Amino acid sequence: MNTKNKTLLFLLLISSSLFSCKKYLEVSPYDTIPDETTIYDRSSAEAAVRGAYRGLASLNYGSGFQNTILQSGGDIKSLNNAQTDLNVINYDLRSDIAFLSTYWGNFYNTINRANHIIEKVFPGN
Repeated sequence: MNTKNKTLLFLLLISSSLFSCKKYLEVSPYDTIPDETTIYDRSSAEAAVRGAYRGLASLNYGSGFQNTILQSGGDIKSLNNAQTDLNVINYDLRSDIAFLSTYWGNFYNTINRANHIIEKVFPGN
């Protein structure tokens, strides 16, 4: 590439930057909802509560967690000798046990969602 072409390319780049947009283009995100528009009436609050507790349904809260609690109380006995069942039976419920950390993480996530709804419905309380 000769010097004349390099100079022409340089001038073209400089001139295009001078004539570009003056202000930054702001695009609203399509995958999120602003917090101000989430809960605005009774039906949106009810929908938010249903959504908050949906996390418990996706966790299989109806059987898995109850079985864990019943095993630890001695009400039912596991025929499985897996280490996780032995931990439950021996009251050795630690946060590093994978299935328990899933339960607790989901419980606290649901509590956080419910607290956010309470704050939106009853601001200042």
